[in-house]
Amino acid sequence: MPGLTMITTREEDAAALLASSPMSSVAELTDRISVLMEQESTYMCRDFLGGDGESSSSPPNSCARGPQEKLISSSDRAKMIEWSFQVCDFCKFQRETVSRSSSYLDRFLSTTSPRALKAKVEKRIYQLCAMTSLYIAVKLFEPLAMDASLLSEISHGCYEADEILSTETEILAALQWRVSGCPISHDFVHDFLALLPPSAYHGDETTAMTILDFSRFQCEIAVCDNVLSMRKKSTVALAAILNSIEGVDESLLSADSRFRFFKHVSKIAGVELFTQSVNAARTRLLDLFSANSGFEMPQIANLTPIGSEERYTNHKLTRRSSSDTATSPVCVSWQNFAGERGRYARCA
Repeated sequence: MPGLTMITTREEDAAALLASSPMSSVAELTDRISVLMEQESTYMCRDFLGGDGESSSSPPNSCARGPQEKLISSSDRAKMIEWSFQVCDFCKFQRETVSRSSSYLDRFLSTTSPRALKAKVEKRIYQLCAMTSLYIAVKLFEPLAMDASLLSEISHGCYEADEILSTETEILAALQWRVSGCPISHDFVHDFLALLPPSAYHGDETTAMTILDFSRFQCEIAVCDNVLSMRKKSTVALAAILNSIEGVDESLLSADSRFRFFKHVSKIAGVELFTQSVNAARTRLLDLFSANSGFEMPQIANLTPIGSEERYTNHKLTRRSSSDTATSPVCVSWQNFAGERGRYARCA
């Protein structure tokens, strides 16, 4: 799903965000991570697309009502999520809201609700369910609610406000009103990174925000990918963090600090960080990052994974276009994604 760009944390917001991390209470963090791990198993959904990766011929704002429409594809799903990101970016909503709405949609389509069954074979109904899922997430997690009539206008008249409200009722009923405690990858990213003490990165907020922003962006592009959306949210979060940390120069975050952090996360979360599922998620995230940004994230740390003899291969950061004659950049830096910052985490 090309086109999604990374939104970096503003310099003036960095201190407040880092200060809000519950780093002073490891016990509180441990309890919260434990709850998240338990909740994610409860809120898992099956792959209702069956791994379908065929592209769709209908745009996400199509009002077609063809009686013999094909089964929706992963491409249809990605288009609607991209549209949801565009709406949230325009309205200044949090991108995490899209992650929550996509979770509602995926879980709803995994049910036997009559509208869910119809949505899987009729694009118009699928689009209605996707828009309504975003409507629910905004209502729950944003300070300003989105009126159903406004959503109807955004759909260019494809859906009436009453139709959106009736769909909302059916989605909530099918999900048994279990919508507020559904964890997303962003939740795990914030809590896992809260275990990284400031001393590990010498108190340099720029390094911390680099890791956080790149991890969050990978979680966002993972939402658009049907395969990663079916994975555990903790697995996607761990994969995103590992990719981001390995893109930071060891002068800013030493190998010893990384090992300590990895061991700490592994102990508190009760999971292995370098399993086959995490490694597969890392690889897929790297491909998605490259497709969205035009750059490849380097894997520079070459650290021996905890509990494994395996070592990872180094990669240099290169532009995707072979026709670009300019010198390849030597880092994934704030120069590429947020030029206003004067400092950034360099990659070897």
